[in-house]
Amino acid sequence: MQLVESSNQYFKAVDGIAMEAFDDFYRVTGRRYRAFEYRYFGTSKPTVAIITMGSSVKVVENTLQYLKNEQTCMVGVRMFRPWTSKMFVDVLPPSIKRVAVLDRTREGGSQGEPLYLDVCTSLMREGRGNLFVAGGRYGLGSKDFTPRMVLAVIKNMLKKEEADIKRQFTVGIEDDVTHLSLPLGKPINTLDNRVTQCVFFGFGSDGTVGGNKEAVKIIGNYHESMSVQAYFEYDSKKSSGWTVSYLRFSPYVHIDAPFRVEDGQGA
Repeated sequence: MQLVESSNQYFKAVDGIAMEAFDDFYRVTGRRYRAFEYRYFGTSKPTVAIITMGSSVKVVENTLQYLKNEQTCMVGVRMFRPWTSKMFVDVLPPSIKRVAVLDRTREGGSQGEPLYLDVCTSLMREGRGNLFVAGGRYGLGSKDFTPRMVLAVIKNMLKKEEADIKRQFTVGIEDDVTHLSLPLGKPINTLDNRVTQCVFFGFGSDGTVGGNKEAVKIIGNYHESMSVQAYFEYDSKKSSGWTVSYLRFSPYVHIDAPFRVEDGQGA
């Protein structure tokens, strides 16, 4: 036990060590990263914060930029464990009243998922335990996470009365058993209208996915000014299954959209 507890000194020093490592990385690559990255589009005094990590960060960011929602901001978690409460709470504006935490996992029998529990603990430790915190799950079972799901989360958190907000929710499915799912509206297109979006359907092992991978490489390599992106849905363990390929390209704008093309998005 003494040996295990002696490691506390290193975890307490994480703040400085991590920031020094991020600064070294910036000097080498020119890319600036932080443990917790705050983003807002509109007012500098939002009342709702969405906390998430991984590829969902870019989905939430794109959606907020598209909506220009003046009440909602985002905190992208780049360093999950070890977790530092003070660094997290320091990036939250004083104007925040409600927080939505998105986890891409499920902890059966627990009071909440890992990121949700860390956020709640941090707020309590740093004197901001008065904030309303809701926890949601997304993207399980290979389900996608798209802008209209982000919009559903925002609408849930912006309800006038806190009693009407789903404090525990799922998004991206229709939960007709425990009724935790948020209703999804129509698909929204957060990309510039000058982005061409294509959808190709096929069967496993018919060459559709491989052909589209090569096509997007050719387009991107031959036209140096062209921004391209490919996104695929398929099970690599099964042949003759359903495959869907999503291709996006544009010579005018940079494309960074880690989600599928939905009906109504200009495909």
